[in-house]
Amino acid sequence: MANQENYRLKLTSASQKDIDKLSPKIKVELLERHFTRLVLSPRNYSRRLHGDLKNCFSYHFGHHPEYRILFTIVSDEIVILMIAKRENFYKDAYKRL
Repeated sequence: MANQENYRLKLTSASQKDIDKLSPKIKVELLERHFTRLVLSPRNYSRRLHGDLKNCFSYHFGHHPEYRILFTIVSDEIVILMIAKRENFYKDAYKRL
């Protein structure tokens, strides 16, 4: 049986604004599918980043356009820092941090 971690999800005000900008279809997919995966096992579904973003993880979803979620794990919380399209994602992530 898989070891599930069960984290709480916390949105920053900036990431909440990112969600508000998404289309209704993408919002539903994000809330019903992708956030559920992250809460259960964030390290299994994401990649740890390097360099200045070494304390962050990136979760990818969607097809044309592809979206990414930038988050960090603090104790038992997943803190969502940014949700955006793949294009210029990391450049924008550096600005946000």
